[in-house]
Amino acid sequence: MAKKGKLSMVNLIVLGLLVVCLVLAIAGLSVDNWTDVKVSDDIKDSMFGDMADSMTEDMGMSFGDILDTVTADEFKESMDYYKQLIDEAEKAGMEGDALDELKAPYEMGQKYVAIAAFGLLTVLLLAVATVVCALSLFVNVGFLRFVVMIAGVLALISGIIAIALTGSILDLGETMGEWGDATIKPVIGAGAALVAVGGIVGGLSGVASFFFGKKKK
Repeated sequence: MAKKGKLSMVNLIVLGLLVVCLVLAIAGLSVDNWTDVKVSDDIKDSMFGDMADSMTEDMGMSFGDILDTVTADEFKESMDYYKQLIDEAEKAGMEGDALDELKAPYEMGQKYVAIAAFGLLTVLLLAVATVVCALSLFVNVGFLRFVVMIAGVLALISGIIAIALTGSILDLGETMGEWGDATIKPVIGAGAALVAVGGIVGGLSGVASFFFGKKKK
């Protein structure tokens, strides 16, 4: 009886973690700063601090901005146009730096599409893991815990890919402005971080549900 109660508590804890992770991921898609801009303290403490904050306030992107961009007809037309140019250039024998420069806008567009896809996928997988985990509390079927684990692991992978792609489009090693030690740099925002944390912790919770939440006969 004590063991059964302990296992039920483990399952409830896992479910609670999954709910929290799902909420975090949804919040990540909803906040205004999927990406952000960091103004160094040297600038903030100077007479130009307020002006720099004002100028960079709207320079970040929300997930909604990214989603609106990749679903717009103009974006799809641009991607088709660049793909056609690349195909024609490759047929003509273009290679090296010239071809890489031609491919750059198309590859950047693909990254934006992937960010939107993996961001949404992370939330969807966490939702599946949460619902199935709740169902497994009432239905003693081992397959349900397996589904929770798989959905959790996929959410973990998806969250990591989403934040990694976000970092790659920002070119985090570059600066947007530099005056001596004072810099303005693009950074990963709270939105991308929340989705990644939700996916990672949710994934680990799904694995825990499978290995530690088994009901012994």
